[in-house]
Order: sequence, then C-alpha cells, then structure tokens
Amino acid sequence: MEQIEAAVESVGLAEDAGADTSSLDQASLFRAVQDGNLQSVKSFIKQRKGINLNAYNDQGVTPLILAVYKYETHRSTEIVSSLLKNGADVSIKAAPTPTHHKMSIIRHDIKNLDGTPAETKRVVFDHKTPLLIALELKSALYLKGWEYRHWDALLLVLSEASVNQLVEKGVQVPTVPLTTVSEVVQKNWDAVFNSGKHETVELTAEGKDIVALKLLVTGASKVLKLNLEHSSRMEIKDASYNIAKALVHFLYVGKADPQFMLQRGIDLYITAHKYGVDSLKRVCEANVVPNQDNWIKLMTAAVESDSQVLTLKTAESIREILRNGGQQPDSARLTSVPGLCTCAKIYGVTLWANLELSTLCL
Repeated sequence: MEQIEAAVESVGLAEDAGADTSSLDQASLFRAVQDGNLQSVKSFIKQRKGINLNAYNDQGVTPLILAVYKYETHRSTEIVSSLLKNGADVSIKAAPTPTHHKMSIIRHDIKNLDGTPAETKRVVFDHKTPLLIALELKSALYLKGWEYRHWDALLLVLSEASVNQLVEKGVQVPTVPLTTVSEVVQKNWDAVFNSGKHETVELTAEGKDIVALKLLVTGASKVLKLNLEHSSRMEIKDASYNIAKALVHFLYVGKADPQFMLQRGIDLYITAHKYGVDSLKRVCEANVVPNQDNWIKLMTAAVESDSQVLTLKTAESIREILRNGGQQPDSARLTSVPGLCTCAKIYGVTLWANLELSTLCL
C-alpha cells in the first residue's frame, strides 16, 4: 500500500477537502475521508449526530464522492461501504462549479518524454453520481493501458448500493413490449381523422428532411408543439438522420423497431428525452439492454435525464457481471426481450485477459 500511495495521485480537488465547511465536525469528516482514515470516519459517524453524510463541501462534492475520488490512492472500499451503510445517498450528484472540476490520475513512476508524470485523461465530474464517476475513472485507466481491474471492487459496492436504494424507493423496471402500440400515438391518429387536417411539417437532421403529419408530431410532445407552433420546419439537433427517422417512425406506428432498439436504443432514448417524447422514452427505458460496452453511455443518459429506471438497469447489470468476477461469457448470452422472442445479448470479448497485475500497479 505504501508503494502504491507513493506512486499514485488523484488530482482535481484541493488538498484540504474540509476547508470552508460550515461545521467543524463536518470538516473533520471530509479530512478523514480524504486521508483514508477509516477509524476516524467511523468515530465521527457514531459519536456526532449532527454530521450530514450527504452535505457538500465548498468544492461541490459529498463525502461519498470524495471517497470515490481518493479510491485510486487508498485502494479500499471500507470507507465507501461505511458511508453507504450509515445513510450516504449514492444517487446524489457532484454539484456544478464555475471551473468545472476535472479529475485525473497521475503515476509518478511513469514519465512522459518531457519528464513529467504520466496522467490519464481528465474526467469532469460535475452533475455526475459516484457510480458514473467510478465507471469513467476505470475507463480512463484502461484507455491509458494501465491496470484498472481493482476498480471493480468499488463498482460492485456502488452498484449494489444503487440497486438497494432504488428498490427501497419502489423503483421497478416496467414491462413495455415492443409490440404494444402507444396510446398517445393512437390518440393522435384519432385527432388526425376527426380534424380532417393533413398539414405536414419538415423535420431536418444531418441536412436531410423527413416530412410528417403535423398533428402526429405536435401531439406527441409539448416541446415539439412549441417549436412548430409558428413554423413548419424544425431541426432535430444532436441526432443522426437515422435516429430522427426512427423517432418519426414511432410517432406514426407507435412502436419501435426491435433490431434498431438493440443497436441504437440509447441514442433514441436521448433524443426522445431531449424533445419530450415521453411515450418513446418509456419504451426505450424498458427495452434498452445494458452491457459492459454501454455502461458509461447508459449511465450518462440516466444521470442527465434523471431516469431511475435506467440507473437501476445499469446498476443491476454491473452487479451481475462483477458478482461473477467480472468474467465475460465465452459465447452470446440469450436474453428475453419483450416483443423480440429471444435475442443475443453479447457482453463483448474480454480484451484484457492477458494483462498481469504488478506490485506497483494502476
């Protein structure tokens, strides 16, 4: 442990995490977490009832987020587990800061060509939960070619806590078969028939136009209705033409294509959220399939849209894989998907199986 701490440094937050904290006890707790002092953390939690485990310090992080930040240095899940056991909320996000705090991991035992210590890419953690931050930091280590598997222990603790806390709140993954036609779309078709109006609008993505009945589009979302109130043309920003086309297809038929959902379900969800198409969001939430390749993307979408359902699905997937030792199945795993009979859920090939741990590893 002494060798590891001498070589590894997490950077991005101030050295004194308890500075300017309103309560002296609160400040002491932050310092104990930062120093990796488990006994002090337990003592503060037990003896000082006024301590708030979900309070922010002046840098916009909670004790739990700070513990995740320091995990690379201390390599122990005990403080995280203690905080969670005593009431830390795993869903609380890091607060935004004017400077947009970025975190990276530095190895002093590895030098760049100019002699400076090697460093991972910097991870912005504003508006992110502890689980998402941990996923991104693990990914940063992997992309750097450094050892990253020690983060699985922390991810397991955080994913288990996420599942437990969400289930306690009554969150469940809904069953919305892909064969079920949306009631909203059916209602909009009734509006088209009853009004006799067949006015069209043009939705544009990547410079390509998609012509659609106005009542089908505006009836699906207040956001779309507002944008098309005084115009017959609207650009679907930050979405590919295929995603925009799939969105319009849903507005017409009230169903999502099963194969498209498997391949681009997260992107479709993101666009549905951005433009307020709640009926499509619910279909995506129920049918998107989490896997190791999309954990970060799915958790990012969940956090940005405050989707407890997607958070639960991702956390359950992480927990399932890591309880199995992080091992990937050798072949495709058959998974039941509503409206699809069975489909191949492939978690991907383990690319890092031959990497070896070192005594001074990252």
